[in-house]
Amino acid sequence: MYKEINMKNLVSNVTELQEKLELIGRLQIAIVDEIAEIRPDFQAKFISIVLAQDKIREEFTEHINKVGDDDTKTMMMELNEIAEDLKENTNDAK
Repeated sequence: MYKEINMKNLVSNVTELQEKLELIGRLQIAIVDEIAEIRPDFQAKFISIVLAQDKIREEFTEHINKVGDDDTKTMMMELNEIAEDLKENTNDAK
């Protein structure tokens, strides 16, 4: 029972998914902000988990390099160095 997908339906489905993902992202930010007010260490852990993903960190670094101020760019350079050190230490332990 193959159902033909036309471009209009595909675009509609992708748009709907984008809207749902944006909502999930906004909810996640609200939750992290709320918990971070109570437990500041939570936000640091959350951010470190997100930035541990190479692709996400690389995309975020590119964004910061385009729009960030010097302090933020320096912070991202330091975070990238830490991530590389952790990756090297993990590979050395194998």
